[in-house]
Amino acid sequence: MKTSKDPRHQSRRLAFGYIHAIENAGVKFDAESLATVKESAQELLEISSYNEDLFESIINIYTKDRDSIIETITKNSKEWQLAEMYKPDIIVLIIAICEIKTEKVPMKVAIDEAVELAKEFCDVESAKFINGVLAGVVQELQNTKDDKPKQT
Repeated sequence: MKTSKDPRHQSRRLAFGYIHAIENAGVKFDAESLATVKESAQELLEISSYNEDLFESIINIYTKDRDSIIETITKNSKEWQLAEMYKPDIIVLIIAICEIKTEKVPMKVAIDEAVELAKEFCDVESAKFINGVLAGVVQELQNTKDDKPKQT
C-alpha cells in the first residue's frame, strides 16, 4: 500500500516544488541555479528520500516538451483559458502529463497521483478539475494510438 512517504510520491511532490519555482520565476536558470531550486524545494517540502529516476524523468519531459504540454492542457480544459487557471492546478497537470508520457506507470496511477497532489497543493475543487482535464488527455492519447497504423 502506498503511503505519503513513498519515494515515488515524494518524487512527484519534489517535481511540484521544482516546477512551481521555475514557472513562477519568469526567468531562465542555469544548471547551478536549477540545482539550488531543487535543493530548496526538497528542503521546503521536507523530502528526505525520493525516486531520482522518476523525478528526472518528469523534469526532462517538462523541460523538453513544456509548450506541447501546455497546449494539451489548454485543449482539454475546454471551459477555462490558461490565464484563468489556478497555477498549482497547471503544475499538477504538467506533472501528470509528463508521467503519462513516460509510459512507465499506468495512466490511472498518474491520474490518482495527480488528484493526491491536488489535495495537498491546490484548491478544494481542483481535484475534480484536474481529473476532468486528465480524462480528456487520456482520451486524446488513446485516439492517437488508435489512429496509428499497426506494424506487421
